[in-house]
Amino acid sequence: MVDRNAAFRQHFLKVAIADRIATIPAHRPQDHITLEMAPLEIRHRSVRPISAKHAQASRFLQQSRLNRGYGTGINFTNTRNFGFTGTVDIDLGGPALKSITAYRNLDTRFGQDLGNSPVVGFEGTFRVKQHQFSEELQLSGKAFNDKLDYLVGAYYFSEGGRDSEDVAFTGGLFQIVGNFRFNTKSYALFTHLNYRVNDLIGITLGGRYTKEDKTLVGSQRDLNMLLTKLGTPAFLFPDPTDLSQFYPTGEQKLSFSNVSPRVGIELHPTERIMLYGSFSKGFKSGGWTTRVSAPVPPDPTKPADKQAPSFNPEKADTFEIGFKSQLFDRMLQVNAAAFYTDYKGIQIQIQRGIGASFENAGNARIKGFEVETIFAPSRVFRVSASAGYIDAYYRRINDPSGTITLASRLPRVPKWTATLSPEFNVFLANEGRVTLRADYSYKSTMAADAENTPELFSGNVSLVNASLTYSAPGDDWSLAIGGNNVFNKRYIANGVNQLNGTGLLSAVPNRPSEYYATLRFKF
Repeated sequence: MVDRNAAFRQHFLKVAIADRIATIPAHRPQDHITLEMAPLEIRHRSVRPISAKHAQASRFLQQSRLNRGYGTGINFTNTRNFGFTGTVDIDLGGPALKSITAYRNLDTRFGQDLGNSPVVGFEGTFRVKQHQFSEELQLSGKAFNDKLDYLVGAYYFSEGGRDSEDVAFTGGLFQIVGNFRFNTKSYALFTHLNYRVNDLIGITLGGRYTKEDKTLVGSQRDLNMLLTKLGTPAFLFPDPTDLSQFYPTGEQKLSFSNVSPRVGIELHPTERIMLYGSFSKGFKSGGWTTRVSAPVPPDPTKPADKQAPSFNPEKADTFEIGFKSQLFDRMLQVNAAAFYTDYKGIQIQIQRGIGASFENAGNARIKGFEVETIFAPSRVFRVSASAGYIDAYYRRINDPSGTITLASRLPRVPKWTATLSPEFNVFLANEGRVTLRADYSYKSTMAADAENTPELFSGNVSLVNASLTYSAPGDDWSLAIGGNNVFNKRYIANGVNQLNGTGLLSAVPNRPSEYYATLRFKF
């Protein structure tokens, strides 16, 4: 399901549970202090799965197959990702203090024959190096005879990196070389307060203040100076003395600040049923477009550090109502919610010629509902299920070119989603346990790009994952074997429409069937 609160949470380290290759168990040097650490390192090498359709080269390949490469140029991906998270919990004899520290370092290189045909016409190599550090402090506790649950905190995020690219079109006739260096620093203060007025009514108040500063130093050159040879006047270039330079030089700066409040009310008609309603504001900061199709002319109305093409923050107002319940002696859990979100200045990636531009496409509205259930009649069997519906549409468009219209669908937003996850446990005589689990997920068709290119719609997608796990007595160790996408369902996960630039339409499929074995120890 779509994470409607993503705009409210800014820059938390994106480390999925599946990313972890090792975990250091909780260490307790003192009874009131708990330490947990989770390091990770990921190395990935592969070719880049691209299928292509050429508007001007039908004599070669009109439509290539998934997982089939016809290109004769470069095609590789090498990625190294390292990081760790550490959590320290300190019991202060009532209040509790938590520190969450995270670091991540990424180094990825990839290259691809963009045309994927026997004739090399579009070829590029890219490298991205990025590192980030975050620290979050939380103080939580109870007050006013335990009627108030409070949490106050502070957050710091620092990011830096480099991005380089070398792309040759039509054998080097158009030779683009780009180099960018970027830095981000973000600071936040936040609070979440829940006050239980009486047994029936609870009130929630919260908010987050965010301050963010970004810098960028960029360069993008056409080494062959093709546009100059075709007669492009010098005043259209950011530096009239350097007609190979497309991108504004010098340090570019952006700063943002925002206050995002949240208010809510909860009703508890019984001990196991809660009804609630809430309103919250969300914020996602702006940034720059760093890959342009033509020179960026100087703007005399802006200072030197505001010349690069940029986009503004995205803001969201969300209303939500729902209920949470535990029924039949907690055998059945049912949660449901309906939501309504208005986006202002929604950030969308739009293809402009040979480059992708990040823009505030206009205003949009997303509304819908979701239902989640868990049924656990015994320790042996448990099943969870969910279903959701999303109605997403533009309300106002800020695109004079007409690439996006009010009738366009928002990219990567399915109307319907559903999941079903049965789980069986077999308890052995040695007090060990065998768990058999399956996970089914469904998403209705989605547009892969803002342009709603018909060839890039995903179609309805159903995926199945499965696993078998043995857990030793006391859960001292476990061994799991399983598979993701076990029926090898293939669909278009991403794509780019450059028919108006290079004459190329390319698509990236989802991952095929994958199988794994995981051994875990506690010590």
